Amino acid sequence: MNRRSFLVNGAKLLALASPAAAALSGKTRQSLFLDEPAATANGFQAAAQLPAVVVPEKMPLPRELPWSIPAQAVEVALLDARDLAQRFGESVGQFLRWVWVQSGSGDELRAVADGLNKVSRASAPAAPAIVGGILARVDLRVYWPRKGDLVEVLGLWEKFAFDPYLSLLFTKAQLALLTHEKLSGLKTQSFRDLHMWQDGAWQPTGKRGWVERQLEKVKDVVVERLNAPHLAHSGIEKLQAFTGSLAPVVHSGYFLTRALSTIKDKDGDKESVFSTIYGGLYYELAGIRKAQAKERTDLDQLFIDLGVDGGKGGYKALFDRLRSDKAAILIHSAVTGKRRRVRVYPVLSSLFGVVAVTEDIRDRDIDLDADAFRDVVNSKVFAYEVIWVAANGHQKFALFGEQGQLLDEGAAEVVSDHELPRPVTTRLQSAISCIRCHGPHDGWQPFGDDLRDRLRRGTIIFKNADEEDRVRGQHTWDIDGTLTRLRDDYARATLLSTGKWPNSKQQVEVVRLAAAQHAEIWARQRFRQVDAEYALKTLGELPVKDKEAFQLQLLLPPQGHLDQGFIAEDPLLSELKDGKKLNWNDWQLLYSYAMTRALQTKARAEK
Repeated sequence: MNRRSFLVNGAKLLALASPAAAALSGKTRQSLFLDEPAATANGFQAAAQLPAVVVPEKMPLPRELPWSIPAQAVEVALLDARDLAQRFGESVGQFLRWVWVQSGSGDELRAVADGLNKVSRASAPAAPAIVGGILARVDLRVYWPRKGDLVEVLGLWEKFAFDPYLSLLFTKAQLALLTHEKLSGLKTQSFRDLHMWQDGAWQPTGKRGWVERQLEKVKDVVVERLNAPHLAHSGIEKLQAFTGSLAPVVHSGYFLTRALSTIKDKDGDKESVFSTIYGGLYYELAGIRKAQAKERTDLDQLFIDLGVDGGKGGYKALFDRLRSDKAAILIHSAVTGKRRRVRVYPVLSSLFGVVAVTEDIRDRDIDLDADAFRDVVNSKVFAYEVIWVAANGHQKFALFGEQGQLLDEGAAEVVSDHELPRPVTTRLQSAISCIRCHGPHDGWQPFGDDLRDRLRRGTIIFKNADEEDRVRGQHTWDIDGTLTRLRDDYARATLLSTGKWPNSKQQVEVVRLAAAQHAEIWARQRFRQVDAEYALKTLGELPVKDKEAFQLQLLLPPQGHLDQGFIAEDPLLSELKDGKKLNWNDWQLLYSYAMTRALQTKARAEK
């Protein structure tokens, strides 16, 4: 019989084998990934270098293959871990993590690479190794090479342990509904301050680590987590032991939306359910910190960290003396719809490093002292947006308030994220809002200077020659030329981080492509509704057109006993199976329950 071979990536190979279903049914199988390919120079492995799969000529090939599921991601990571342990020793595991792209999309893998470099504190861009077509292997030492940074990020990474795709999460309200029998025997793991018994009392050790506790005895509950039941027999415990982390594998959408956002929504100073599961980590990962001394503002601290220490007078006093900064004034900003002053400062954070600082006003600020076009020297400022070039060539972002205090989100009366569709709330935050806004312009929004005509006409009255020289020096520069150079440098750094983008012939619009991918991932993860088709894909199924709801009903039959004529079922899951849509967070928090039930259904079908 004639045979033909075809090549598929690791994600699709795994999808054909359905290992997790086999695991739940008690069956064992040999992994398909006996020989993991090495990463190419730019971190991406061509499909043609993977082992070929021989298929009979008459076997019908599916038009598409299912997305991978969590157990498969863990299995691939574990195989990769075993190979690395044999080559470099098991101690390497503490520095390794894997970001899982469920669909195996090359563009999403490139977005992961881009996102890693946006939060990196390294001095050069770096691409992660791609494993099995669905994982980006992250060596934390590459992106946070300094010892202090690495130690900090090893702790920060544990916040990704609340990934709802790979964890079973319990909130205080959920635990209140569970009986003693349901809770008995369940153990939860959490990252906490460690204590030791000393002098008749528990004393803090100054260290943090993972603590395992009986769930029924936990009192201070915000969110508790367990390894998801659908990861049974996947090897997740071995991978956690190898890495010393409860989050060795993280879903790409979950990773990127937390890594590139800053809104936490805590309950005051305390963690909330939202901040624990979805709170932004951008500032923490990127090393953007608050002032280390009381006499400084957070904005002054940023300039100090970028190599510009203005002493007691701050960065503004320093540049008033150096006069190497530039400025532009916009009568009507395309971002805020109000007056805006843009200042550009040279800094030491990169070879051609600059910091662009916008000085913004509120809707209510209509008096002369808040009008930069009238007070061309020093009008009032109520908010700052800051974008700068990091050592690795990527942009970094931060928002500051009137007193120079670091902000998790912009004030609604100053600016909103108009890239978000109705009816989503338009809260603006670093870094994702900045990426969505500036990305379509290759990373830097174009702007002009409305003050130049006034300067040319000589209609501005200055106090003295010194003041006139200061203002004319700030407003005499090649804005378009500067932006072009910044865009070109940013594109080079992006290309070094992600590798080539297949949809770009000249590779000149890579920043736009990366930004579009981040915007798409954010939409999918944070505001787009979930229908039966998408739910099926995330459960590793191929949707049948116009039959998706029926498929979901077969895959997720109600579980539990009949009680007074009723079978208990989650009402939101029932809605989804009836063809209705859920909010993004509804599906994510239901996912581990649905995935476990789907695998149980498949296991029963195989018996």
